[in-house]
Amino acid sequence: MEYSSFVAALVDFYWKFDNPNMASRVFYRILEKNEVSWTAMISGCIEYHDHVRAFACLRAMQCEGVKPNRVTLISVLPACGELRSVERGKEIHAYAVRCGYDLDAQFSSALLHMYCECGGALQIARLIFDRSVTKEVVMWSSMIAGYSRSKDCAREAMRLFNEMQMEGILPNNVTILAMISACTNLLSLIDGCGVHGYSLKLGFGSDLYIQNALIDMYSKCGSLGYSVQVFNEMMTRDCISWSALISAYGLYGYADEGLRLFDEMQGDSLKADGLLYLAVLSTCKHAGLCRRGPTAF
Repeated sequence: MEYSSFVAALVDFYWKFDNPNMASRVFYRILEKNEVSWTAMISGCIEYHDHVRAFACLRAMQCEGVKPNRVTLISVLPACGELRSVERGKEIHAYAVRCGYDLDAQFSSALLHMYCECGGALQIARLIFDRSVTKEVVMWSSMIAGYSRSKDCAREAMRLFNEMQMEGILPNNVTILAMISACTNLLSLIDGCGVHGYSLKLGFGSDLYIQNALIDMYSKCGSLGYSVQVFNEMMTRDCISWSALISAYGLYGYADEGLRLFDEMQGDSLKADGLLYLAVLSTCKHAGLCRRGPTAF
């Protein structure tokens, strides 16, 4: 193994084992940094959610005359999405076009996902989607998820999901989660039931994230009974599961049931988080029991 590759692997190793100080120490001792070592450092910063430092490294890399490669750009795109920085995303996009990376399927998929995450850039994402010759399930899922987050675009998510099925592309759990979100925004119980049934056929019946989303979707679409049914059928529950059903009870004015469920959860040895406490307070508020909320804790 070349020395540069070994050092880059060492930087990556320290990032993955939650030791950013050692990763930085090793990196800055490299006398001649190449695109591999820079990419390892930038990727580590992003995985550690230190986006400011990641972009600083990207600028320093270019200032030192080292050109970012395809992997570097793919690694930095998620930071643009998380920061909702569409302008930075466009800069990376423009650079990729100049280098010819925009024709790469993996880069196109990451770019589309970034634009969908940024918000307000769905038209650009759709252009990338429509121009892509090969559309993998990840690309379909990203585009559907982008549409599903808005009530105004949720119907387009449904249409695209149907097109995906006609193309013979099997959805994954991310696709199903996006479709549940679309049904929630449309307040469509019929569509929600259809997506739920389809997810069971695909084998996602015990997927915790999907079950949590279903509890929320059913409650907002007018079926508390289905929310309870999904909750009761769960083999594993987390705080989000309990919070979703407690919030559902509050939405329908059943504060007593919500508080009973909260007591049951505490007996289940599950530690409550901030979201769960907020759900309990919201339940009491919906039922006009504001004084009772603080006493629940």
